[in-house]
Amino acid sequence: EDSALKAAGVEAGDVILAIDDTPTPDFTALKMALIDRAPGDTVRLSYRRDGWLSDARQSVEVTLGGDAPLPHR
Repeated sequence: EDSALKAAGVEAGDVILAIDDTPTPDFTALKMALIDRAPGDTVRLSYRRDGWLSDARQSVEVTLGGDAPLPHR
């Protein structure tokens, strides 16, 4: 399935560290960083490849879509 994250090169297993310099240490923080965003907004996503096993921090710009709501946890 195509998604904004996949198009930006983010892969399954990558750990999202921040959205626009707002740290996202857990799922709640991730939802809060995105709650006031709308489809079409562009955010800078910082993430680490291969979970916490790597020190390689990467950043990409991602344009948010509207077809996949965040799950409730």
